[in-house]
Amino acid sequence: MRRALELRHQYAGKGGLDAVRLRLRVVPFVGSDYWVLIATRAAIYWTLVSGLTLVVGFAGQLAIGYVALLTLGAYVTSVLAAGDVLPPVPTFIALAIAGAVGSVFGVVVGLPALRLRTFYFAMTTLGFATIVTQIALAWQDVTGGGIGLPSPELPAPFNTTLGLFYPTLGLFYLCLAIAATCTWMVSNIAASRFGRALIAIRDADVAAEATGIAKPPLLVALRPRFAPTRRWSVHTSADEPLLDIRALEAGYGKIPVLRSVDLHVRRGEVVRLLGPNGAGKTTLLRAISGLLPIGGGSVQFDGHDISGTGPRESSRVGLAHVIEGHRVFTQQTVADNQLLAAYNLDRRERNARIEEACPSFPKLSPSATSLARH
Repeated sequence: MRRALELRHQYAGKGGLDAVRLRLRVVPFVGSDYWVLIATRAAIYWTLVSGLTLVVGFAGQLAIGYVALLTLGAYVTSVLAAGDVLPPVPTFIALAIAGAVGSVFGVVVGLPALRLRTFYFAMTTLGFATIVTQIALAWQDVTGGGIGLPSPELPAPFNTTLGLFYPTLGLFYLCLAIAATCTWMVSNIAASRFGRALIAIRDADVAAEATGIAKPPLLVALRPRFAPTRRWSVHTSADEPLLDIRALEAGYGKIPVLRSVDLHVRRGEVVRLLGPNGAGKTTLLRAISGLLPIGGGSVQFDGHDISGTGPRESSRVGLAHVIEGHRVFTQQTVADNQLLAAYNLDRRERNARIEEACPSFPKLSPSATSLARH
């Protein structure tokens, strides 16, 4: 399985790094500030595209107004360095502050927007870009309006030039280094559990949510979770129910579907839930696993109270919701699907559980490097 993951991502980012080597060799010898300007701008947009690769390419979220974050960072850097509002700030400190400001706005806009689906998310990002554009044009005393602001002066050695015009060669190397770093970061994210999670969101977002992958925090921050992963263990005796549901109430909006539902399932029991269409079978399963908020009552699994905690916490304690139609992630390998099923476990426990499950499904090991299929 580990070999399958290495093969899956060993070429991630290779094309981008080859492009870096080509630019390093060619651009300094073109003898023209114009071409250095073009190459510098290409490196800047290359950095922007690195972020889009994760959000649009891997996660499949259509972000139309992504350039607004670039605009915001550029204006913040120029305004702070020029001292138009506050005392002048050194250029690199201004760049760091601009990055922090962009991150804050990304979180503020992203957290609510990523709860939307399809084109509603795209329209939200477009609205943010429109707001940033209108403020930049109207706030002329600070932003310079349609004319804009001059770029900040960089310290040595980033202010060395080829001639008398346009950008510096040092700025080109700085932007190219940032672009290469972003490419390296993207390739590492693509080969990690976060990359697998992004692809899962793109291909089957409901199934990804059922495995405990939370889309807004994952896409906004792309950071490891510092909350400890709890190892779930058996807390129930043979006479106590493994799954204990009492007075459960749930529905959609103001429409109640479940009222005072009690269900007790002991370890080793197989329970079938029968009923006509619209009786609430799927609603009950979604409420138990946390895919649907509950309006009252309690859900306990293996001694853990998971009432209203969401699918992430449910998966941590060992409760899995298999979506109708199985919904495997067909753009990823069998090994990747196994890792996604144990997404919220730490590495040691995740590998142990996969190794434990393989003997029960003998066809999985030979197919580890093949794409999963229904």
